Amino acid sequence: MVNKSFMNWVHEWNTKLYWNEDGTRAKPGFQAEEFWDEFKIKSWPKFQDACAYHIPSKWVYDVRIFVKQVQDELKDRIAFAQIKEKFCRLTVYFNATDEEARTRAHELIQECIDRLINKGVHPPKQEMEE
Repeated sequence: MVNKSFMNWVHEWNTKLYWNEDGTRAKPGFQAEEFWDEFKIKSWPKFQDACAYHIPSKWVYDVRIFVKQVQDELKDRIAFAQIKEKFCRLTVYFNATDEEARTRAHELIQECIDRLINKGVHPPKQEMEE
């Protein structure tokens, strides 16, 4: 059985992420091909044709900063597997060569999420923990 309050929460956040205040659909965000073209990251290659909104357009600027920071600081110590919106949350899967790189990557992910929260386009931490 699906939790209706969770589904309502997802619907509300999907509206914030994928629709403009005037009721029009937000422009498409980062797609898998763009991750490859800009950062040489293969993300969700199996689903890239079916995935119209990989990263919401309202997140693109901050996700771009995050990925660039990781690549500049951690170089080849981090290999991204997926970067996506999942249930309205920024979700990042990666492999790290060492614990220091893993810790720093998690810090950079949290910094990106904090920027998105401050802009009102990512669920606040307390909502995510409920």
